[in-house]
Amino acid sequence: MSVTIPAGRVALLGVSGAGKSSLLRILAGFETADSGDVTQHELSLPSPLPVFWSPQDYGLWPHLTVQEHLEHVRPAEPRTGILVEQWLQQFRLEALADSQPGTLSEGEQSRLSVVRALASEADVLLLDEPLAHVDPVHREDDWRTVMNHVARFCQGVIFSTHEPAIVRRFADYVVCLDRGRIQFAGSTSQLLFSPPDETAAWLLGPCNWLSEKSRHWFSDAKPSWPCLRPEETFVTPDSAGKSRVISIDGQGTQTRFELRHCELDSTIVVFATHNPEVRVDSRVRINVIPSPDREQVDRSS
Repeated sequence: MSVTIPAGRVALLGVSGAGKSSLLRILAGFETADSGDVTQHELSLPSPLPVFWSPQDYGLWPHLTVQEHLEHVRPAEPRTGILVEQWLQQFRLEALADSQPGTLSEGEQSRLSVVRALASEADVLLLDEPLAHVDPVHREDDWRTVMNHVARFCQGVIFSTHEPAIVRRFADYVVCLDRGRIQFAGSTSQLLFSPPDETAAWLLGPCNWLSEKSRHWFSDAKPSWPCLRPEETFVTPDSAGKSRVISIDGQGTQTRFELRHCELDSTIVVFATHNPEVRVDSRVRINVIPSPDREQVDRSS
């Protein structure tokens, strides 16, 4: 592979075995590539560490307590001014300060691995599926704490994840891997609205891929659009509509509709914004309202 990873918030995406962890280990210096070089641009922040790595298995030290993990990596003169006790409080670990990793749950180990990386005050954080075992109630706040720290004290963060919502919310740039090769490298908006293929498109969640066979179902879509996201797609009741609903799955913001064309012997699965007015066996039409972000991607391309 050959890729330039910019400063800022960068996500690594790909199915299991695509090479995300291998790339992070090489960037961390824990493994050496079979050939080629890793070149790091000069960093401008006054940090004692260029990078700090939070591996997928947490990489915790079994002989150290939770508090000692942070004390071991914290600079003698921290730029953040945050005390170890404050770090522990931010990640709900203060009651476990004297505990060792073997006594912690996976969620607690996950949080400790991440907060240790933050407390190191490294210029670049390498996070391999961070916070994967943190409960949904706290995961959003923990991610926001990480990104606030990156914005104030780091050149950037490179993280791998299988959660499209996290990438869409917190990543500015995405690198997609497929069996050790670069499948895509560009902005998150580009991957959302102008992905190179259907496989890459699905790395950011459900999409309606506009192939030659399916495009006629979406008459409002421009020929240059490769896919439509559910938030741009609307299935609406229409007694004169050319489609009939076969099945409806899902509640909340997105729904999976299976439709049959009333004139053609064909069916399609559509991921669209949930509409409680749509019923099985009712006639519908598909409307498209493009996202403002798509229009920005169209202008830039």
